[in-house]
Amino acid sequence: MTHRFISRFFSLLLIIPAHKVHAYWQVQDRPLDPKPYGRTVENPISVSYSHQGVIEGSGKPISSEKPFEMSGFVRNKTEKRLEFQIGYVTDTATYQPENCPVSIHLAMGTMRSTLKQQIPLRSVHPNAETFENLSSRYDYLMPAFSISLPQQEGSYQLSVVSDQRCVSGKLFVFDPKVWEKANSIPARRMALIVADSIGSAWFQNKRRFMPFVQNFFSKPGRSLATNVISISTNTIDTTRGLTDMRQSLQEATKLMSDHFDEKTGLIPSFLNAGYEVVNYSSNYLLSQDINHGGFRQYYNLDITGGANNSRNAEIRVSMYLDWLHRHPDHNVFIFTWFDDSHAWVTSPANRPEFKLQNLPYKVLERNQKTMEEQARSLSYLDMQLEKLLKSPQLQNADILFTSDHGLDYKTLNHPHPMWPSCSHSVSMNNNHVHPDAVETFAGLKLAHGTSVVPAHETSLFDWIKTAILRSHPNVDTSRWQGEDLKNSSPEDVIVSVSHQQRGSFRHRGQHYYFSELTCENKVPLTVLDKDLQPVSLEKSDNLIQRLVQLGFGQYQELSLDYYQMASDCRIKVDGLKAADNSTETLNFGMSPANWMESQTSYISALSAQVTISAIPDGCADVRISYLSRNVNGKLDLNNKSFLKFLASPAPHSLKFSRPTLVIAADSGALSIIKSGKFVHLNSQQKEKTSISANLKQAMKSWGYIQNEKE
Repeated sequence: MTHRFISRFFSLLLIIPAHKVHAYWQVQDRPLDPKPYGRTVENPISVSYSHQGVIEGSGKPISSEKPFEMSGFVRNKTEKRLEFQIGYVTDTATYQPENCPVSIHLAMGTMRSTLKQQIPLRSVHPNAETFENLSSRYDYLMPAFSISLPQQEGSYQLSVVSDQRCVSGKLFVFDPKVWEKANSIPARRMALIVADSIGSAWFQNKRRFMPFVQNFFSKPGRSLATNVISISTNTIDTTRGLTDMRQSLQEATKLMSDHFDEKTGLIPSFLNAGYEVVNYSSNYLLSQDINHGGFRQYYNLDITGGANNSRNAEIRVSMYLDWLHRHPDHNVFIFTWFDDSHAWVTSPANRPEFKLQNLPYKVLERNQKTMEEQARSLSYLDMQLEKLLKSPQLQNADILFTSDHGLDYKTLNHPHPMWPSCSHSVSMNNNHVHPDAVETFAGLKLAHGTSVVPAHETSLFDWIKTAILRSHPNVDTSRWQGEDLKNSSPEDVIVSVSHQQRGSFRHRGQHYYFSELTCENKVPLTVLDKDLQPVSLEKSDNLIQRLVQLGFGQYQELSLDYYQMASDCRIKVDGLKAADNSTETLNFGMSPANWMESQTSYISALSAQVTISAIPDGCADVRISYLSRNVNGKLDLNNKSFLKFLASPAPHSLKFSRPTLVIAADSGALSIIKSGKFVHLNSQQKEKTSISANLKQAMKSWGYIQNEKE
């Protein structure tokens, strides 16, 4: 008996009332998660093969020894359906076909039902399944079940029992929810579609690399703008910014923030408004392992790893179309990410009329092939978006299509003008910020009303918030960044920020760029004008203080620069604040292969007293800096940078005793001495030790020694 027939079987058994025209379905309850829904999944389930194929979300395992059991309470005497998926999934490249027999038991009031079902073994490995199978339906990997509940208030119980030991994969129930049919208001649907690394220039000067997209968003009442300022200059920070719906400026080693608001953000806001959030994506940074987005169902298939990966856009579009076809009148937020538009992707197909001409950027010696590859990839993605956006199920949906950032082709003469590395043989750096990296596009179709393109530049946050404010009033956006586009002004401050403390901001209609790091050495925060020339110290001071004024609140962090004197050295930190407000100990050290290099670690969750020591005695030299960050929905900036830029020639350090003792007052202030000293860490001894030649070299690389005599 197939899983499709099971739904019909239960429907007949429980008697479904006649379908009401124009009624819609909303999610009334998610039994595995307490309300309000947050960004941490209470019962996480995950099966993954590296980052190339991932299933992740809310669920619980099943075994022959321990069945899955779940109960809930339904309100109102309306039509309701209990929906869930059952997966029997492995991560191996090959497997023998196998079914796992399960028994599904449902009880509500006087009703008792049992059904036997065979769950097929599947694999998330990108080479294990065929393209045809993966694209055949959205629930190919995990069969879906939709079961009608009696029209009455009361509790229900669901259990799924494995009838035999199934050990070839992970067996689990995935993302259970109760749908409720609501009043006659049509279903509310929104699609946020992000494509990676597309700058605005691809759509300017009569270029037609994505003809369907350009025609679709150029129809009357719709908008296509090429003067949109991205949230960041790279995928990492934009991913975090979108899930937070606010920006933060991170240290280089802190790519994803530990300081997020559990109850706000993009996904929880839709979940708490009764929407299903569907995410079939190609951005592993959205994974709960990396970024607390709050997805209850997440499937990732990226551009690497095999033939299926290279055609992931086709597979995922087919999955979306099947989901929409089987949920034609359900509230849904589709949040999908396409990495097929990356600069170095080899596209599997192009439009027949595609022509490689009128490229948007100056062709340099080493970036021509990359630029041509991106042009082809845009054509391929355009073909897949045509299939998706022409779906009848999205005709009354709000659709926003945009990119996470642009690419700096103008100055980076390299095949991969992308990630922050200073090695020209590996990848050109983007530690600086170029205007092309923050300029992107946005296309918007509103389900109701028209969208107007402002003549001035706007923030990507404004476009997202506009789509939601116009058609999705139950989605709480009160703590988000951004405004309705109709309220935007050329005088608005627009900020784009990235880790390594770099970004851009528009102030009084003028663009400025700032960066703390260059490939040559670490330097104080530098502010550049639109021509990338340094501005005066006075103007820099005023601009930075203007950014600081956008912030409020603080959290504290310690920065430890340490140099190990032995390969088996460990740094011990006692007194950190644990999640339950107790204290815990942190131990860290470098690998034996790299122990002679310097390293920086960042420690947050500070308690009132933190003790730092080295094991064994005397094996490390450490410089400690205290960082106080401004936390704000508009911008997070690091006061350490301002101090370095505005006043201090050297980083501020903590006053310490032996072993190093850090005391935080109630006000959050720490006693600070004027210059940052390197201290020789002993767990018992109090004597200072002269530094070695190797350590002196490390200090130079840290930017501490500016003058050899000093």
